[in-house]
Amino acid sequence: MLAISGAIAHRLQTFACPERQSMMSLPEADSRDQSRMNVPAHTDALFRQAERGVLPLGELFQGAQAMADLGMPQEAIRLYETWLVHTTSPVAYAACFNLAVVRSSVGDDAGAEREYLKAIAIAPGFVEARLNLGTLYERMNRPDDALAAWQAILSDVPDVATKPALHVQTLNN
Repeated sequence: MLAISGAIAHRLQTFACPERQSMMSLPEADSRDQSRMNVPAHTDALFRQAERGVLPLGELFQGAQAMADLGMPQEAIRLYETWLVHTTSPVAYAACFNLAVVRSSVGDDAGAEREYLKAIAIAPGFVEARLNLGTLYERMNRPDDALAAWQAILSDVPDVATKPALHVQTLNN
């Protein structure tokens, strides 16, 4: 479970991704077969809601995950970008984090780095973004940056020791 503060914390879980921490998503309500039947209409509706700034975070996560699962990662990226431009939310860092994960999955390392840094700027105590950023740097052959990102967790996030799983993961990096 990712350490997210706020009302959605108890509903978030992780899925597989290129980095150590994965994209956050809510449990899927619809079967994948159902979501494939009407993908264009459903995605159009998601984009219209995102453009109006009324797409709920959970639906953003579900819709983007469905797009990525259906081989439409660029659409998932566009949905996250649209939501971030048009929505003011205290949990925008979670959308930046997921956007970074999707960008990384399509090989856009510079874009992933930029989004992880945004997530960290919004929520400095969001350890998962810092861990993924370090892992991204490691994959990009930037070991000094990776070590700096991981060491910054210990110096910049004083309560990391109260989160045993994240603390151990930080120390292992």
